[in-house]
Amino acid sequence: EGPEQPAATASLAEKLRALDVRERLAQLMLVTLEGSPAPNASDRDFLIKYMPGGVIIPRVLKPVTAADYIAKLRSIPLEAATGIPLLIGTNIYSLPRPVADEIPTTFVPMPTLMAVAAANDPDVTQRVSVLVADQLKAMGFNFHLGPALTLSPTLPEIKGSLDCLGSNPKFVAESGCTILKTLDDNGILALPMGFPGGGANKKGQGPPVLLTPAALLDEEDLLPYKRAIDQGVSIIHVGNILAPTLGTDDLPASMSSVVMRDLLRERLGFKGVIVAGPMDAEEIALKYDPTVAAEKALAAGADMLMWNQAGRRVMRAVDQIAAAIAEHRVTQETVDAALERVMRLKEEKNLAGRPMPVIKDAEALSKRREYPKEVYELERRSITLVQNRNGILPLNKAKSMPVGVTGVAGVDALKGALEKYLK
Repeated sequence: EGPEQPAATASLAEKLRALDVRERLAQLMLVTLEGSPAPNASDRDFLIKYMPGGVIIPRVLKPVTAADYIAKLRSIPLEAATGIPLLIGTNIYSLPRPVADEIPTTFVPMPTLMAVAAANDPDVTQRVSVLVADQLKAMGFNFHLGPALTLSPTLPEIKGSLDCLGSNPKFVAESGCTILKTLDDNGILALPMGFPGGGANKKGQGPPVLLTPAALLDEEDLLPYKRAIDQGVSIIHVGNILAPTLGTDDLPASMSSVVMRDLLRERLGFKGVIVAGPMDAEEIALKYDPTVAAEKALAAGADMLMWNQAGRRVMRAVDQIAAAIAEHRVTQETVDAALERVMRLKEEKNLAGRPMPVIKDAEALSKRREYPKEVYELERRSITLVQNRNGILPLNKAKSMPVGVTGVAGVDALKGALEKYLK
């Protein structure tokens, strides 16, 4: 006999058994809501009929809007109806709506992962991660989509991304694990994105492709994820990435048992929750109906299925998987194991005990007049001279021109500081 389960876990299992098959399957869905600045009628209809295991909040303009959104979301009798808490998440870098002709956002600009890589300072990275956790908690979130642990693109024609820690696997592993641990230690569940790597090798609407030879994967693309697993990460995202060097039979990683069961579970020893998708992404839709893709992903080893939208498409997927269970295309044991991992994660992170967002705490985030010290220090350390063409250093009015300045925070201040040295 195995060890006795804690009472809380047994209680949560009891609540799960009280649900019908579609309500249980909905607990395996992680959906992006569409309404803003609050759940719209379609969102509310979906949430009432098919309460998901987690939601992702769309882009908003202000921290107080996000807090109010979550308060309204939790006021719908969702958790009370089942006793099972929701994962409520976002990516803090994409949460502010970057639309020039709308009201300016009042979010504090956060350093990008590229700035973290350029600064190369573990202490400042940790302090910025604490700031991220504090901001997310103040708005009422309990998990963060990130950081991405994929390496820089290997194809020369592919543009880089700000959402990347670079091309050095050891550095990406070290910095990524610092961010993951700091967020977790400060009450935010972090979801490392993009397993098994290669997510930056994407052209147009086609899927990204992992091109690293299989013999090199352990020391290259897989290294950051392996370090995160060894550190005890409890949830990992598997992307819609083609991985021909792994022998995935032209299936995206999010639908491949080779990636999720053989590699992630068996070889790397990951025992936590696997989130696959998004199932309704354009690269999936080019070849698969999203509902069929969802069934295949669950059968291949996914625990939760990510969606870019909520609504009828997700409802259809739940119905499709329910039919697949009845017709033995997906086993009941597979679904039960996924549900157990999701429930265990929610129990371990005490999501049911989290407080409601406090609006005044979110309002305080919008009233900060200056960049937080941690942001300023990291941005300052990340200043990088890309080219020292024609001996641009030391700066000299007679020859140090032209100079282009780009960045996320403090660009005007840097320009002002350089002007006395430049023509």
